[in-house]
Formats: sequence, structure tokens, C-alpha cells
Amino acid sequence: KKPIVLMIARALWHKGVKEFYESATMLKDKANFVLVGGRDENPSCASLEFLNSGVVHYLGARSDIVELLQNCDIFVLPSYKEGFPVSVLEAKACGKAIVVSDCEGCVEAISNAYDGLWAKTKNAKDLSEKISLLLEDEKLRLNLAKNAAQDALQYDENNIAQRYLKLYDRVIK
Repeated sequence: KKPIVLMIARALWHKGVKEFYESATMLKDKANFVLVGGRDENPSCASLEFLNSGVVHYLGARSDIVELLQNCDIFVLPSYKEGFPVSVLEAKACGKAIVVSDCEGCVEAISNAYDGLWAKTKNAKDLSEKISLLLEDEKLRLNLAKNAAQDALQYDENNIAQRYLKLYDRVIK
């Protein structure tokens, strides 16, 4: 059974859809590539014709995100820019090895070579090399996944609430 490489994002060009599809073409013999995310009226939305072409399995918008994440081997988000990518946080919480582009937002969510890997933004060749490295090096993949799951704990609502309480305590004193 081939490993699953998953991307969860709206099907917009600036989310790195083109680079994901190009990487999938380069690595089609090594893994199955899946894109989950809705389309809308945004002019930068990829066409259905494009999304259903090539070697990526396009699933559209889904509500079973946690189950999809639990069943993938590698999570990828090759965006050109992000705020703080929630999908990356979800992948971390599910203990997945992650590859993100080295754009603003993604680099704040992932520490390169600790809980994921950075690929050059808008560079399908570099993205495919990072994915390939994780496909071939199980020890690295599992180590990144373990660190990602551990790091995700800092975003647990109880931990965040405790940090706010400590902050309020300091401000009041």
C-alpha cells in the first residue's frame, strides 16, 4: 500500500495547488496524493478541470478532516502566504510529518527539521524533494511526527487558558 500525502486547503492557486500537483506527478510511483478543500467564486480558484486532472485525488470540501489526517502519512501545505495555518496545527495534533513552504505564517507554525520541513515557496522541485525525503526516511518521518504532536500540546485550550491567567495575574500585580 502506497503512503498518502495529504493537502487540506481551499483550492486556490496561492495555497500552492499547482506545486502540489507538480510534486504529485514527480512522485506518483512513491505515494498517493490527495487534496481536500472546497472551491468558491474566488477568481484565483483552480478550475474543476484542473483539479480533476493528473494524479491527485481531489475530494472537494469534507467534514471528516480528523479522520483524513489520521489516515495520511505526510501532510503538505505549500502556500505562498498564510496567517497562522489551522490545517497545519490540526496535522500536528494528529501527529503527522509535515512539509510547508517557507512563507510567512508557515515558518511560524513549523520549526524546520524539528516538527516538519520547509520547502521553497513556489518551487515544486524542492517540495517534491522534501516529500521524497520523508517517504524514504521513516525514522525522520516518525521523529518529526512525534515532535509535531508534542508541540501541538501548547495550543491545547487548557494550556492557553493557563497562560492567559498567568498573564492577567502579572498585569494586575
